[in-house]
Amino acid sequence: MGRKATTVLTDHEKLFLVRALAAYEPPTSVAKAFQLQFGKEITPQRVESYDPTKMSGERLGKKLKTEFFRARESYLNDLDSIPEASKAVRVRNLAAAAKVMAGRNNHLAAAQLYEQIAKEVGGHYESKRQIELTGKDGGPVETKEVVSRGDVLAELEEIFGRHGATGHPTKDQDSVH
Repeated sequence: MGRKATTVLTDHEKLFLVRALAAYEPPTSVAKAFQLQFGKEITPQRVESYDPTKMSGERLGKKLKTEFFRARESYLNDLDSIPEASKAVRVRNLAAAAKVMAGRNNHLAAAQLYEQIAKEVGGHYESKRQIELTGKDGGPVETKEVVSRGDVLAELEEIFGRHGATGHPTKDQDSVH
């Protein structure tokens, strides 16, 4: 019994395998996707040989290794390509699930989903909102005393005289006449 002939892969097919593995796709899933995409069968073991982080992929060529690590870094840093990383997508999905639960009369699950929505949105879950006033560039609010206490007292004394508004002597004045 001889060894089964191995299908020769094109550069395009090899890049497909490397990029899929770089995105942490398991070899079995990559093998299925490869068959759908290219109409060729490939074993998960052969797929794994295109992952330079595995023992079976340690002899992978420099060009493919470079592409693997470039694709891996891109995959790890590109959150925009993941719909669930968007708050709006998460909130919409939670709202849809809450509607399903409410429709099934599972009000406890719906309430938990509504609570999760409020937490996702942020600031709407808390019953009290804390308002923080800040001055220029986030510093403290500057207050300026327009009139000093002494100026106010002097003006009041001038308006009401030394006996004040009641006609009785002020603390500063002698009580003897």
